[in-house]
Amino acid sequence: MTTDACPAALADVLVVDDDNSAGLLIERIVARMGHRCVRVTSGEDAVEQLAAGRFAVVITDINMPGVSGLQVLRAARENDPDVAVVVVSGVGDPGTAESALSNGAFGYVVKPFGVMELQIAVCNALRRRELEIELRRSLRGLEFEVDRRTDELRVATLDAQLQEHRFRSLAQASPLGIVYADAVGVLEYCNSNAEVLLGRNRGQLEGRRWLDELDSAGRCELAASISTAAAGGSAEPCEYLLTRPGGSEVWLRSRTAPVLDGDSLTEGVVVLFEDIGDRRDLEQKLRYQASHDHLTGLPNPREFRIQVSAQLSELASGQILAALMVDLDQFKLVNDTYGHEAGDQLIIEVGQRLSRCVPTGSTVARLGGDEFVVALTGLDRNEALDLGERIRHELRRPIFVSGIELSLGASIGIGFTSDPQTTPSTLLRKADVAMHHAKNRRDAIEVFDSTMAQNVARRLTLSSDLRRAVAQGELTVHYQPVFDAVNQELAGFEALARWTHDRWGAIGPDEFIPLAASIGIVHQIDCQILTSALTQLASWLADKQIAPDVFMSVNMSASQLSNAALPDLVDDRSGRFGRAGHISSRPVQEHRRLVAQQVEPDAVVLGRQMGPHAVRGTKRVESGVLFTEPVGEVDFAVPLWDVGGVTEQPVRKHEQPIGAQRAQSTNVGRVARNLCAWHGVSGSQ
Repeated sequence: MTTDACPAALADVLVVDDDNSAGLLIERIVARMGHRCVRVTSGEDAVEQLAAGRFAVVITDINMPGVSGLQVLRAARENDPDVAVVVVSGVGDPGTAESALSNGAFGYVVKPFGVMELQIAVCNALRRRELEIELRRSLRGLEFEVDRRTDELRVATLDAQLQEHRFRSLAQASPLGIVYADAVGVLEYCNSNAEVLLGRNRGQLEGRRWLDELDSAGRCELAASISTAAAGGSAEPCEYLLTRPGGSEVWLRSRTAPVLDGDSLTEGVVVLFEDIGDRRDLEQKLRYQASHDHLTGLPNPREFRIQVSAQLSELASGQILAALMVDLDQFKLVNDTYGHEAGDQLIIEVGQRLSRCVPTGSTVARLGGDEFVVALTGLDRNEALDLGERIRHELRRPIFVSGIELSLGASIGIGFTSDPQTTPSTLLRKADVAMHHAKNRRDAIEVFDSTMAQNVARRLTLSSDLRRAVAQGELTVHYQPVFDAVNQELAGFEALARWTHDRWGAIGPDEFIPLAASIGIVHQIDCQILTSALTQLASWLADKQIAPDVFMSVNMSASQLSNAALPDLVDDRSGRFGRAGHISSRPVQEHRRLVAQQVEPDAVVLGRQMGPHAVRGTKRVESGVLFTEPVGEVDFAVPLWDVGGVTEQPVRKHEQPIGAQRAQSTNVGRVARNLCAWHGVSGSQ
């Protein structure tokens, strides 16, 4: 259809959209069609405009603050039953469209739309409005004529024929199919559109009980609607699929109204047919989009839960439903390196491979990002593990994306249930917990067990309690003395963060420091420990318990090295206590596990410079020690500490140990306590 078929009469149009740019675009398109436009940006303003004047067409958005588009639609129809309402909305789900159409909207256009699409919708609305107005007028006239006495109607044959001619002309011009049948269902008239929609010519229909000729699953519903109208009742519209001669099918929507004689008795019925195939196709498309992933075409999480619910309800006694959650390892690296388009191609290929390698009857879905899930019944633990291995093997095969050969591993978690009362969310949670355990090892498979859930529960509890402990200052600082290995004099202290939990007692820093990093509070801990250490150092100096050149070493998170504010933080905290501060990157006892995981450990050393025992300018790992270069005005010094032993290790081969040593072993700890006593140092040790 083109806009050439649009009614030529100038129409008043009300445009309602809280998005000013969208409303302005609609206004311009409608104005270009030659109509007068009034544009408002809220439902409240629209209601006022409707109360103040009459509009032929109202074009409204659905989702608006305050008065919604549906309320505007109802207000427009209540104010003027002849007004044509077209909904233009960014909401594309079938439920919203059906709600708008059932409330009297003549059309539903989904944003973003084409200019021609909106023009056609406006033209259709205007034409339909005119036809319905004219049809109502004609039916009123027909009703008026029927109300006249039968004898007068016989005398006024010419007038009746004229009215019939007018009705036929109007019916022929209508885009709807129109059928008139008498009280017993014998067809007396049908227009050309009815012939097209029903797939039969007038000669095949007139004079026969036309309803019996229809091959439709909705024939019973249509017959009930006609019976209701014939009895003088108000029949609801009905929708059904009609199979026409030749095998073609068409979706129809029918509305039925009674035709009364002069004594207000029903002498027949009028049935209006409308082709709703395009609308049904749109609804089906919207339903598919609402239930499937747009990239892979696999079921989305909502549809997956629906399908798994059905599988759970059908579980036989002793049967097991398994869920395998698949997470691609290092997928983010592909996105960051080759771009999101390459990542999308990879996701599409993974979805296809998963669909090919799982057994028939399996449900494969994409949960989002690089996570997929497979659900199927009839597997035991070993068979599920075998399937997981097949999936890993399939995903390891090279994938060519934009001419680049990629090979990714996958971490797979497996959850089982044999209880039909289990919810899909519970089954997914089991698989998800197992998958995260597998991800700790990468390219691995884990099967859920209860201890995993306990670990997750413990981690969640610790996360909440750690956040509270940091906010309330419940972390403590222990000070580990560092002695010169040559003269056994106290060289400094290392400040160590400690946390005692109300339920689980002492929690090691190797557990709560990574946990703090994962919930984003590790920098708060760094600042608290730094401040506490400096306060303690200042107190010892003020009491003259330690020599002025004794340093304080504070362990800080590796992520602080990328923090541009770190130098200012060190300067600010150390400056408050009149101490010189510099930053030293080195492995420390507290971060031994982080070093093993190739995460850069670091420490802030406050006090005297490290002197001859500092090495600068290299950038490599040797004997477990990380060396870094000076950055900007911050002095990066690296003391030669052993990662986990009692004494330092040589930096290069064949060099002898030099510098300071920590008090770690039992014997050295005893010496440390004696040295502390000799130097008169007090405080937490």
